[in-house]
Amino acid sequence: TARVEKGQALFLLEAPGLASEMAINSIRKERISHELSVIGFDEEKQDERLVLMAEQDQIISRLASLEEELVRLQIQAPLSGYLELPPEPARVGNWVAEGELLGTIHNRDRQVIRAYVRELDLNRIHKDGEGVLYPDIKEMAPVAARIVSIEEHAAVEIQEQFFVSTYGGD
Repeated sequence: TARVEKGQALFLLEAPGLASEMAINSIRKERISHELSVIGFDEEKQDERLVLMAEQDQIISRLASLEEELVRLQIQAPLSGYLELPPEPARVGNWVAEGELLGTIHNRDRQVIRAYVRELDLNRIHKDGEGVLYPDIKEMAPVAARIVSIEEHAAVEIQEQFFVSTYGGD
C-alpha cells in the first residue's frame, strides 16, 4: 500500500499496435500534404484535390482518436489516497485484459466505519478516542479509526450481515 496523489501516474500501459498505426497514419498524412502542395490550385486536378482533402480529414480524425487511446493508457490517480494492488498484480511485459483490476485507491480520510459496540464495552470508548477495527476478511489489514460520534440508541438486532464482525476491535 502506497500513498498516491490525485493526478499522479500509476500505470503506463503499452499497445504496440496503436503506436504502429499512429506512425503509419502520420506518414500517410505527410504524403497527402505533400501531394496537395504539388497539386496546388490546378483547375484540372480539382477532383483529385477534393478526394485527397477528404482522405486527409479522415486521417486527422483517426490520429486524434489514436491520441485519445494513448492518453487512456496512461493511468493516473483519480483521487488522493492509498493504492492497494491486487494479490497478483500485473507485471511488466504481461498482457492486461480490458477491465482487469490493476489496483484500488482508498481514501482513508473520507471513509466511515459504522461499528456496533456491546453495551458492556461502552465505558471503554469515548468521542475523539482512537481504535482499531479488525475486518472479518483476514487478508485485510487492521484499520486505524477515530471515534467521531457515539449514538445513544441501542441496536437490538443487526440486520446487515456486513456489519457483523467476530473479531471486533480495540
